[in-house]
Amino acid sequence: MGKFFFTLTASLAEMEREIIGERTRDVLQRKKANGEVYGHVPFGFKKFKGKLLNNDGEQKIVQTVLGMRAKGFNFSRISRELNQKGFKTKKGNRWYAQTVKNVVVIHGSQ
Repeated sequence: MGKFFFTLTASLAEMEREIIGERTRDVLQRKKANGEVYGHVPFGFKKFKGKLLNNDGEQKIVQTVLGMRAKGFNFSRISRELNQKGFKTKKGNRWYAQTVKNVVVIHGSQ
């Protein structure tokens, strides 16, 4: 009887985890489709009344990054160039290869 109860409880817990995961995924997809903020505000955007809007100053840097990427620059080289030009990340930090990669992934063309 104890083994049966344990198995039943574990199965119910697993089902509940799956249901929560499905609900979370559905909400995030809906928010993304509607242009709503669903996490941190990515580089190149600003939050306004719960929506993502272009941040013009950051979009200029995004275009610079994408242009360098189109010329074949790797992420490390792009980060060095951005730092040399004095560009800062959203939080005012230095650029790193991973930060550049995140911008490229968010804004398309890799």
